Amino acid sequence: MASQSDYVLLLEAEWDRPEGFMAKLREGVLDRQGFLRTIAILREIETLKLQSLDRRLVSLIWYIPLFMSWQEGRVASVGGAKEREQLVLMSNDVLAILEQILGIP
Repeated sequence: MASQSDYVLLLEAEWDRPEGFMAKLREGVLDRQGFLRTIAILREIETLKLQSLDRRLVSLIWYIPLFMSWQEGRVASVGGAKEREQLVLMSNDVLAILEQILGIP
């Protein structure tokens, strides 16, 4: 089983490395493989049912759906309306998993 620090490293790579999902999204590129990789990380975290989460891990995951929504215009300008629609659906998937991880206020 991976540790929370392992998940932090994996998610930081998605944010920071040029091939990372959020890094590509920042450029307006909707990378489906990157999304599947990111969602798999989130699902693994969800299955752990942890009582507490590392602060850095929380900072990396709670921001994902918000960031995705901010990129809708950029994705639409690069990939068109269908890509934007896909991004909205992907963002909803992320939000559903985050509700399981973090709970609903």
